[in-house]
Amino acid sequence: MVAPIRGHLLWIAQGSLSDVVGLVAGLAGVNNSESQARGERFVTVDGLACDRVVVNDAVVAHAGALRSRPGIIAIGGTGSVAFGVNEAGEHVRNYDARHWTGVSAANFAYDAVHRLMVGDAMQVDEEFARQVYAFWDVADLAGLRELGAAGFIEDRTDRDYRFGAMANLVTDAADRGSPLARSVCDVGVAAICVGIRIVALRFAHPAIDVVLIGGVIRSRYVAQAISKTLAEIGDRQFAVVEPAFAPEIGAAMIALENHGIAIDEEVAAHLSQIT
Repeated sequence: MVAPIRGHLLWIAQGSLSDVVGLVAGLAGVNNSESQARGERFVTVDGLACDRVVVNDAVVAHAGALRSRPGIIAIGGTGSVAFGVNEAGEHVRNYDARHWTGVSAANFAYDAVHRLMVGDAMQVDEEFARQVYAFWDVADLAGLRELGAAGFIEDRTDRDYRFGAMANLVTDAADRGSPLARSVCDVGVAAICVGIRIVALRFAHPAIDVVLIGGVIRSRYVAQAISKTLAEIGDRQFAVVEPAFAPEIGAAMIALENHGIAIDEEVAAHLSQIT
């Protein structure tokens, strides 16, 4: 957060640290008071005397995407979650019900690679399989199996990062019609839609806006499949809409609202100029 404060927003506003009235940081893993306290060290800036608030990164993503209005965001990229703010202002996650979406980039790639390893690919999947072999620098299925038997990469963080980098191969192959890739994506779509519906149980109104955030979930095949699935839900009227603003603008919105500044159309217009 320090670099954007010093080098971006303040530069646009032609201000200094003493002009800052509030700071909101959205950090992954901040889910309770203990993790909030740990996150405060990331927002300690010399010369910054304003109120500082640390929240989960989904909170600022929601504020930006839906302009702090009731609705649900479904995230599928580096991480994965269905998160909503209902009409009463309550924060609701699919995690609250111990539901896990599994629509992260790494999960898609792990599933696809494991399906290839056990021989689920058909001839029509051949192009996708070749791309996966090339990605892992192996010659064929035997090489992929050998690599898998050795655990791919020992360090879990490095391994997850590498698998995450492969996710676009899965979603692109699904868009081209690969049955294996589509099967992988369909499992993720079903899971995230259940997560969205779990969050929706805490909403009073049946009409709910949903925003998709993240490279995996916004890929054409996955996004279209989610929209189709949600449209077929009988007891709710889900509308998949585009995000209004990026998460960093959502953080700015929360900071302004905490300072008593309403996000009206004039303020929103100013915020829209920040890139």
